[in-house]
Amino acid sequence: QLDTTFTKRHQLILDPHVTYTTNKSKHTWKGRYFKNNNRNNVDQSILSDFIYNEYQYQRTFDSIGLVLNAGAVSQFSYTEAELYRSETGDSIFNSTNFGIYAQVDKKFFDKLNTSFGIRYELNKMNTDSAWDIGMRYKTKDTTINKLPIIRIGLNYQLAEYTYLRASYGQGYRFPSIAERFVYTDLGFLGIEGNPGLQSETGWSAELGIKQGIRISDWKGFVDGAVFWTEYQNMMEFGLAGLPSGRFGFYTTNVESDTRISGGEITIGGQGDIGNWETGVLMGYTYINPIYKDYQDTNFDDPDELRDFQETTGSAADHNILKYRFKHTAKIDIQTEYNKSFAIGIATRYNSFMEAIDQVFIDVLPGVEEWRAIQDEGSIVVDARIAYQFTEEHRLSILCNNIFNREYTVRPALIESPRNFGLKYTYSIN
Repeated sequence: QLDTTFTKRHQLILDPHVTYTTNKSKHTWKGRYFKNNNRNNVDQSILSDFIYNEYQYQRTFDSIGLVLNAGAVSQFSYTEAELYRSETGDSIFNSTNFGIYAQVDKKFFDKLNTSFGIRYELNKMNTDSAWDIGMRYKTKDTTINKLPIIRIGLNYQLAEYTYLRASYGQGYRFPSIAERFVYTDLGFLGIEGNPGLQSETGWSAELGIKQGIRISDWKGFVDGAVFWTEYQNMMEFGLAGLPSGRFGFYTTNVESDTRISGGEITIGGQGDIGNWETGVLMGYTYINPIYKDYQDTNFDDPDELRDFQETTGSAADHNILKYRFKHTAKIDIQTEYNKSFAIGIATRYNSFMEAIDQVFIDVLPGVEEWRAIQDEGSIVVDARIAYQFTEEHRLSILCNNIFNREYTVRPALIESPRNFGLKYTYSIN
């Protein structure tokens, strides 16, 4: 059987902006209007309008060495989509987001930079919306979320090329219309929204240090940091039994609070080797993502392990969040001759994904066998060659996955094999 999809897409984007500057202050207004009309013959059409406005005020107080940034943001979207469906079967939605914020930055002792910011956010989503004959807007269901958040940052210069930093910030994420109301199919699987989805909140803290390095004509840096992040009502997309009775993908709030802690190190540098100008950038990240409710669980106890797996849906036999790589690393090296001919290579490593939904293993043939074979992670190498003909013209040849490695970053989805690309760049000066 051959299925054919016909799609017509029209998009309109307008981005007006105005900036007015005086000696000590700056006023900025940014706007956006985005219209998307995506029509097809498989009941997945979307008509949407998006309006964005932001006003920002910046003022410098030279007498006390303080900079103030403050502003207001508003977003409005109207969506009419066959792809989305409320509990009553209607497919018209609108959402409104409004925020006000302020941040102050001040330097002390010529070495310590400080930053403090606060933001208040309100998000409203209306469903089953319609215009009546009198052109008055009526809604049958409204979800409102509102909360304040803060951010604090410190950066201290320990030595000429040494900087110590610390930061703390709160965060949030409101559910999108798609996460709450999508209703469609992906082959034999369904995809459905969760109208009861709650907003995700959390906080994050970081302590880091950056050291500048100079050896002869080579300049570079080493940057290290440790971080700690906690989430409440974290949203998770996975396979499950759907409210309609079908089986497929569904977004839920994780029952347990979660924590992701870890550290990372980045090393970068640039210098000359003869007539070749060479740059190196490499980094490594380690994370420990866990469910907080299972910190004291004895996973050697079959009953406690069964409770963990049934509650989280995880195939793992230890406490770890699903779909995370505990170890990731990247190395990118590029060398350029006489600013015209360049060769580059990039290598990335992901460790074995220790936890996925058990249902992937139960339903999809071959997933368990694949994971047993590919249990050491993956290393993928990309390469590139470029030639700068003139200041305006540049031609590049790209090769991704040069060793044709079979690997996945999501269960049951093999990533692209070795592939080549040709890229031409024309610069207008």
